[in-house]
This record gives sequence, structure tokens and C-alpha cells, in this order.
Amino acid sequence: MATGNHAVFSHEVSPSMNSSPFPMQEWLAIYLQHVGGVAGTVHLRQGDGLALAAALNIPPQVVEVVRWVPRGKGMSGRALQIGEVVTNCSLIDEDSKGAQPVGDGVAGHAAVALPIKDSSGSVLAVLGVAFDEECEIGEVEIAQLLAAASSLPLAPRVAV
Repeated sequence: MATGNHAVFSHEVSPSMNSSPFPMQEWLAIYLQHVGGVAGTVHLRQGDGLALAAALNIPPQVVEVVRWVPRGKGMSGRALQIGEVVTNCSLIDEDSKGAQPVGDGVAGHAAVALPIKDSSGSVLAVLGVAFDEECEIGEVEIAQLLAAASSLPLAPRVAV
């Protein structure tokens, strides 16, 4: 939920979300509700890019474009490339921070791409969240988003 110019996140996401045949989609819907997002994606790492695993409130034409995201392309690809959070104060504004605007029908203004890492620091997934208003997504909000994302239902992976 956003208030003023700052996003406020007040709820935790339930860790038991594996009962649905589409656990990632269900998880994303609950996550977005709890953090006040209006649209979102989950991309899983596959080789040198990201494969779309779940999308909510993303227009079909955008879903087609983001089914596969190469390293460095868009907000999610950039988050994979640098291994850090990428933010954008406006999905419509040309002056984005670290990524090109994606305003083609995606609900929302401010957005964040959160790299989800394993214990060795390798990116396993990138979680994208769009908010319904332009807002500052600062370090506190990013920490809250990442903490809530810790329940993302990923298959266990062993770091070698």
C-alpha cells in the first residue's frame, strides 16, 4: 500500500502456498495484495536469462514480450545482470533509473525488480512489482519487499 511518496508494506506473506496447482501464480497474487502492488511478475533463472513463471495484471502483449528475458534487458534482466535491485519511479517516464520504461499498458507507475538469491549469492529468480502511483522506493521499502519475498516457492537448490 502506498501513502504519500513512500510505499508502505505492513503484512507478511504466508509461507504455506504450495497447495495450488499453480503455486507461483497464487503466491504472486497474495504477495502483491500484501505489499500493495497492482501488477507483478516472477521470472526464474534459466541459463543466461529469465523465464516467466507467473504474471498478474500484465497485458497479454507484454506477457508475450517478457516470456523470456535475456540478461541485461529491461528491469528484470538488469536485476539479473547486476544482482541488485532495480527501481523505476515511473513506468511511463523516460527518466528511469537503470531500465527503459515499459508503460505499454502495464498498470502502475513506480516499479521494482528484486533479484532473489540463494545462499551463495546466485540469482535464482527476479520478482517484479508495479505500484499504482509514483513513489520513492527506498532502502527500507526494498528490505521489506525482499523479506516478504523470502517465501517465494522455489524448488530447493544446492549450492556447489
